[in-house]
Amino acid sequence: ALRHNTKLQDARYYDADFDRTTFVNLYPFLPAHFDVLLHLLGALAKSTGGIGLRSAIKVVQDILVEGPEGQTPVAERPVGWLATTVTLYDALEKDIRRAAPSIHKAVGKVLVRFPDSAIHQEVAKTVAVLQILDNMPVTPQNVTSLMHPGIDARSRRDEVEAAIKDLMADTLVPFGEDKEGSLRFFSEKLNDIDQERAQLPVRSMETRRIQSEALKEAFSPLPSTRLHGSLAVTSGLKVLSGTMISSIAGERETIQTVVEFADPQEYETARTRLLDESRQRSAQHTIFLLGRTSPEIDEKLAEIFRCREIGQRYRNDPDQEVKEYCAAQADRATKLSGDLERLLKRLLSQGSFIFRGQQTAVDSLDHDLLDAAKKHLAEVAGQVFDRYAEAPVRAETTLAEKFLRAGNLNAVTSAIDPLGLVQVSGGIPRINTDHKALVSIRDYIDRTGTVDGKRLTDHFTDAPFGWSQDTLRYLVAALLVAGEIKLKVSGREVTVNGQQAIDALRTNNAFKTVGVALRDERPSNEVLARAAVRLTELVADTVIPLEDEISKVAAKQFPQFQLRYGPLTTRLETLGLPGVETLRSLNQDLADVLLTDGSDAPQRLGGEESPLYDALRMARQIDVALRNGLESTIRTLKSHCSEIEALPDTGIPGGLRSDLEEAIALVRERLAQDDFFKHAPDLNTTLTTIQARTRDAVVEMAAAQKNSIREAQEELQRLPGWG
Repeated sequence: ALRHNTKLQDARYYDADFDRTTFVNLYPFLPAHFDVLLHLLGALAKSTGGIGLRSAIKVVQDILVEGPEGQTPVAERPVGWLATTVTLYDALEKDIRRAAPSIHKAVGKVLVRFPDSAIHQEVAKTVAVLQILDNMPVTPQNVTSLMHPGIDARSRRDEVEAAIKDLMADTLVPFGEDKEGSLRFFSEKLNDIDQERAQLPVRSMETRRIQSEALKEAFSPLPSTRLHGSLAVTSGLKVLSGTMISSIAGERETIQTVVEFADPQEYETARTRLLDESRQRSAQHTIFLLGRTSPEIDEKLAEIFRCREIGQRYRNDPDQEVKEYCAAQADRATKLSGDLERLLKRLLSQGSFIFRGQQTAVDSLDHDLLDAAKKHLAEVAGQVFDRYAEAPVRAETTLAEKFLRAGNLNAVTSAIDPLGLVQVSGGIPRINTDHKALVSIRDYIDRTGTVDGKRLTDHFTDAPFGWSQDTLRYLVAALLVAGEIKLKVSGREVTVNGQQAIDALRTNNAFKTVGVALRDERPSNEVLARAAVRLTELVADTVIPLEDEISKVAAKQFPQFQLRYGPLTTRLETLGLPGVETLRSLNQDLADVLLTDGSDAPQRLGGEESPLYDALRMARQIDVALRNGLESTIRTLKSHCSEIEALPDTGIPGGLRSDLEEAIALVRERLAQDDFFKHAPDLNTTLTTIQARTRDAVVEMAAAQKNSIREAQEELQRLPGWG
């Protein structure tokens, strides 16, 4: 036991071990005491030049025979008593006062501040000796070992540590730790700084910040759990100080843990208050953590503040001793912060979690505060996100796009439909619109009306749902395919699956500005049937009378119609034919339908009257007629008509003009009609007639001309001067 109680820590210059012979020869000294004495005399000699300094033998003799002033000589002590560093200090006090006056003065202050406490005085003297030696860590263990008073005495470690705390807490004693953690007395300058430190007024704002830092460390990392194995739920951390709640970490988390410390006398009152408050709607996502406060909290907060503040004030002081002091203060603040963190955790572990009117003792869940918080959060998360189970998946970013690009519901697999929204009934795949997640979205839109993607996302990613944004877009895509909703993209309504819908639901950013609304009504079966029949006629391929199929065919075929019929407008304008405005409207209608991926194709083609269908039929007939030679016929007719109408009113030309006047009028009448293309045979016949009559007139004019030439020749021959 003696060896254990006198063991030194990191004291490489001192021999603390001994055997029976050594102990008997040196008693009442131990080997370490002789080493300390020799090194101490050497250190004092360096400071004084050895003037007036006794030898080691003389010092030992004085201790054994005479004893320090006012104390019993060692020779008269009872057997079992041991010499200590206190004995050495008392024997060399005058030499220490001369060689290390500041240290001696500091010990004197301890004697004044603690006149009736031998343990405080002994600790001070031992620290003074070790500080002068400066070759051994001045730790509580070494101080205790060198102060061990007797062979059979128990260890005084607890008393020594208590005395050290008292000395450090006394503002008039220049005692503390250096940056390595060794105990020491400070110089006068440091003593003044330490006095200033002791008198620093504690600012409540700073102590609140320090406490918040300690709580943040106590709850690091923040409590978290996983709901249904896919939703990561983390609790933010707040602290209540007075009437003010401050966020410490995770302020954006849905669930918040609010820490409050109550006076032990008022703990039950605070608990009752929090139980009532936790039942309020405003606190439905709040976990209250109530613990009992302790005076030790305020003591540590004040001490940490002073350590930091004094270090901040003197951090730029050039004095090396001051720099070391500031470093020691910083280390002490760090150590105290750790102590404060452990204290807060211990106090809270003895407290209670309060949530929605239910109280749970922290230590009933786990003795470790953080583990208890995690276990409690696992229960709370299920209540806060009680509707997450409607869509308990974390969809990948591209899921909505993949679902839409599948096109046919028969091609949808579990990989792109993790919630199993597509179900087969009677061999026909359909979207299960009664799925709870789809019903929730539909009900929300029904209550709020048209809602943009951002607002929809904010609602369903928060409690009580907690769905991911990617999962929500996948669900919206399913509702669109099912025909339950319509999207509003750049002012246009999209009701079917297509490129516009894919672009709108491809990313979370794109979805933010997209409007989402319930469909007021869907095309009736009669409308779908008419649209399918008409579209079948237009594309020369069977179209199934389903809204999605009609829209897909329209989205695929209408670009071809644009390419084929687009140039007709210019051709008709060039020919001066009617129908230009109709074709322009047709081109615009085709573009509008394509802008919505054919969403309104069923309505446009399935009405009792369909201007789009009529225009497409007309365009097709015009295109066919012009390709079959009508354009050449009309150009030739117009040329002939214009030239004939320009002929004189007399003679053969006049006769020709008169004969063809009715035919030309009929041509102009028919070319002015919207269905001019229907009269292609008549126009060809009329052209043939005009050409034949014109040819006859030319022949007649040629014969008349020939006859006139002959008559003129005969008249010339009858003239007297001829020939």
